[in-house]
Amino acid sequence: MPLLAGLARDARRAFEPKPGTGNGYAGGRNESMLYNLLGAQTKSGKVVTEDAALGLSAYYRGIAIRSNIPGTLPMHAYRKASDGRRQQVDEEYPWIRKPNREVSRPVFWVTVFAHLSSWNNAFIYVVPKDRTKPGSPQNVGELYPLEPKRVRWGRDAAGDKVYAIDGDQPARAWTDPKPGPGPRLVHIPGWGTDGMGGRAAWMLARQSLGIGIAAEDKAANYFDKDTAPVNGYLSSDQELSADQCQQLSEAWDDGADLGTRVMAKGTKWITTDIDPEKLQLFQTRGYTVAEAARITGVPEHLLGSHDKQSSWGTGLAEQNRGLLTFTIGPDIVTVEVTISDALMATSDYMKLSTEGLMRGSNKEQAEYLAILRQNLIINADQWLELMDMEPQEGDTGKAYLNPNISAAGSDAFNKDRVEAVASLYRAGFDPEAVLAALGLPPIKHTGAIPITVKTPDLVSAEIIDKAGAAPATDGNGTAQPAA
Repeated sequence: MPLLAGLARDARRAFEPKPGTGNGYAGGRNESMLYNLLGAQTKSGKVVTEDAALGLSAYYRGIAIRSNIPGTLPMHAYRKASDGRRQQVDEEYPWIRKPNREVSRPVFWVTVFAHLSSWNNAFIYVVPKDRTKPGSPQNVGELYPLEPKRVRWGRDAAGDKVYAIDGDQPARAWTDPKPGPGPRLVHIPGWGTDGMGGRAAWMLARQSLGIGIAAEDKAANYFDKDTAPVNGYLSSDQELSADQCQQLSEAWDDGADLGTRVMAKGTKWITTDIDPEKLQLFQTRGYTVAEAARITGVPEHLLGSHDKQSSWGTGLAEQNRGLLTFTIGPDIVTVEVTISDALMATSDYMKLSTEGLMRGSNKEQAEYLAILRQNLIINADQWLELMDMEPQEGDTGKAYLNPNISAAGSDAFNKDRVEAVASLYRAGFDPEAVLAALGLPPIKHTGAIPITVKTPDLVSAEIIDKAGAAPATDGNGTAQPAA
């Protein structure tokens, strides 16, 4: 193990930045590719690598939760208009629906969030539609995830941020206006200390993870050769010499590989209580779960430690809100902002829908939506859409109505709405928009002049026209025949 650590240190020195040269890298805490592959030596005697850390079930579960949840959330592209409203424009960014031809959207983004969770860095290789044109939102073709252990970053002699893939292949940011060879990347940095990139979580916590790996190896050796997880000894009712004891012991151990053990000379197996030292070993393995929870930011009860309780609340919605606020939320914001700035137009942005994570029980969700409906914030169709159900037929569900208003009060409510329509119309608002906003059906206009602006003579003439010409009468009111 010390030899591997020495090789890692030598490799790190060989890849050290050379400030002032055109192909050098300055500053930063990113390690060399060889160092990332060989791992970091720990005081427990174990070399910690990313794969070794993921071999700890609690750490793996934490990374899986932090990547699977945000990676499978609904994702859309929006455009913000001047009036503050947003318009969904997914069709202008095909990579939102299908990042590349090889994998689906969830697989791609789960991988990106997994890199960000474990390495605090995620890299996306952008394939342009036209390689002869510079990087722009209109020239984004396909997106491919790039393993962080293959990438290093730093600054060249001009002070520009540059990257190196697999040790020596140069690369630049997708938004870098300078031409240059090599692929173009989008770098999503997580938590870091130099402002250029993140620091790998598994590497920062290598001492704690090393203890966990050592405990796992010790436990595996303890259960080796199908040994029962208890202490015991062989007992015989005959006097045995030292050589005979040695033969019986070897025969007992060899029996684990041969099948059922058969002993002679009145020999039997006597079990005893578990060794306190072994019991402490199992307790140490429980410590690994707590450490993984601290490293990944995922509560212990979600890592399979069912004897632990969450301090984030008792309800499902409260626990999900805590996980979103303290752990998953910062990763989502980082990805949304970075992708929007690098791959989308200035007025456009990418947004992950986290509303589904905030849903509690059916009762809590129904009460929440009912409050929105009663306050005319959503209509019936919007309610159904949130429940993943089909809208009502026609325009019935588009009206913003409070379903709890009683029939006795409906006349007063309708009167208030009519008065509101008149006030908004006199204020210059569009009549159709006013009716729709107040939940009233559209009505047709005859095109005639309003009666409030007509002269009496004109009104009388219209009434006579509608009623037909009055027949001539004599002085007593008797109708006279037409001439």
